Amino acid sequence: HTPQQHITNNKTESTTYIQSNSMASSTVKFYWGSGSHFAWRVQLFLHEKGIPYESHLLSFADGDNKKPEFTSISPRGKIPVLQDGEVAVFESAAIIAYLEEKFGTLGPNVKEDAKGRALVLGRSQEVFCYTLDHLSTITRFLWRNTGEKETVFKAWESLSQELKRWDEYLSKGEYAAGSTFSTADAVLIPTLLTLDRIGFDAKKEGLNNLDGYIQKAKARKSVVDSTPPHWKQSPSTNKLYEFIESVKSA
Repeated sequence: HTPQQHITNNKTESTTYIQSNSMASSTVKFYWGSGSHFAWRVQLFLHEKGIPYESHLLSFADGDNKKPEFTSISPRGKIPVLQDGEVAVFESAAIIAYLEEKFGTLGPNVKEDAKGRALVLGRSQEVFCYTLDHLSTITRFLWRNTGEKETVFKAWESLSQELKRWDEYLSKGEYAAGSTFSTADAVLIPTLLTLDRIGFDAKKEGLNNLDGYIQKAKARKSVVDSTPPHWKQSPSTNKLYEFIESVKSA
């Protein structure tokens, strides 16, 4: 997926994050864009599992995603992409599935805790199926002025209901799928922090469990280390509530 926010021209060339992992026999290459929550969830997974990777930060402004050397591994010219030797995997859900098969699950596995693993898989899919389209609709409008106000507001209303569901989930466990940090968290956190970036305030919405989860996520080392670089150079905005107020006052 392409990132929903403008990608800066600043690029990190082939930065290698070396972390200890006895199962890692070689360094995978990871192609991504700063601000893409699709790419961020894969990067967060890599950090949590301690998988060494060679970082390739692409600039869409420079057309990096259209260059032959990239489209040869990503036919649609989309990020993220993981290259493992001669194997190239694109689409964030597919990349995470590939990594889990090769390096092991993040959280419970079927053999040791089938019920726990089922919950992780289900919660991960809930994020993919019920939040991402709404989030993308909202961020495309707020960051790139693409879309119709009515459609965007409906997306926000639908997303609001999903956030209430997640607040309820988090009342029953510390993490997205129970008491252990898992793939479901790696998938959920970039979604929530992208919302936070545009001004979402869980406490203001009365979602105290979600607010506590977001604050804790912000302080987690893997999240800090994988936060989009340009976010650290510019402040968050209040665009979400400004948009909501503009629709309600119209």
